[in-house]
Amino acid sequence: MRPGLPSPQDAFGHAIVDWLAGVREPELVERDDGFIETGAGWEVYLAPFEDWHDVERRAIRLVRGRVVDVGCGAGRVSLHLQEQGHDVSGLDVSPLAVRACRERGLLDASLGSLEDLDAFVARVLEDLAERT
Repeated sequence: MRPGLPSPQDAFGHAIVDWLAGVREPELVERDDGFIETGAGWEVYLAPFEDWHDVERRAIRLVRGRVVDVGCGAGRVSLHLQEQGHDVSGLDVSPLAVRACRERGLLDASLGSLEDLDAFVARVLEDLAERT
């Protein structure tokens, strides 16, 4: 797997770490064309299941089997599914997000990008085969 984002480029990872430490600053998204907007923020990325949007709560109930969460971020979906008994592997390009997922209790959080997805899925399947 490739190394993740360098710390100066890992703005979202820094936001996750700050939110977990109690800092409640909003997520700001600025594009190269000058457009700026406020992102979802801690109240979404760290929300307990009860506070998720209704469509998300309905959809998550349909999950079956092994889960690979690509772009796991702060781990809210992965952690919920893990708590529900699913075997979950999270993948994110942000080293800080991966660290936060692990600190929050996600058992399998790995650093990588979409370019690493084939190797990541192969590793997950190999791990699964060894356990059965």
